[in-house]
Amino acid sequence: MTGDRMNGEKRRREPERDRMRFLYKRFATIGENAGKDLKTRLKGEPVAIRSAGLAVVVAQRAASTNSEDRIIGSLLAEWLLVHARVFADENRGDELRDLLEQCVKSSRLEYEAAQQEALQLMEQAKLLAAALWP
Repeated sequence: MTGDRMNGEKRRREPERDRMRFLYKRFATIGENAGKDLKTRLKGEPVAIRSAGLAVVVAQRAASTNSEDRIIGSLLAEWLLVHARVFADENRGDELRDLLEQCVKSSRLEYEAAQQEALQLMEQAKLLAAALWP
């Protein structure tokens, strides 16, 4: 592999590592039983985002009283608003409501970038949950 190609591969993998570090840190605080429930719930998240769209999924997570839905919503909001910073506007504190507002108010380009980032986060969350809670 040439130097440029290796550097490009390294830059491409860095966001994956950042997402994995973020998820691992959040999952480390979740107990065994809750983790297994979360693992089950995470299996459908990428499909839900692809079929219904990020804004609909965020609205559903915000309206839910289910603890797994709230955890997933919190992961999405914190990652997209604080760590990945895919939206230009600042958030104000209520993460899920802020994320929903950003999804609704954003440009098409911002929304699509956020949706792709959310898909990648949920795919990695699914893999990590399967490894942590077999």
